[in-house]
Amino acid sequence: MQSASVEPPACGYPDGRLMPRVLLVDPDVESLGEVASALRSRGFAVANAVDAYEAVETAYKSAPDAVLVVPSLDHDGELTQALRLIPQLANLPVLKLPERKD
Repeated sequence: MQSASVEPPACGYPDGRLMPRVLLVDPDVESLGEVASALRSRGFAVANAVDAYEAVETAYKSAPDAVLVVPSLDHDGELTQALRLIPQLANLPVLKLPERKD
């Protein structure tokens, strides 16, 4: 039985250029919304996740160009390691956002 492939959502500008897609991972929903809004205003298509499990699932479904994650959710590299185990995500850049000063 052949597995079905997941098509990434079509995101682009009216002239046909593709928008860079990022997955933003942050358990703080308020901060998540602020950062996502800032990224969208700069031309990024943004998918969100609030924990590592949701991040892996969303990355698989949405095929982002990069993952932006708060350090508390990837403090020992577990999220990055989980993404590396999935062949189509093995080379996905995972960037840690700076620590917030509350």
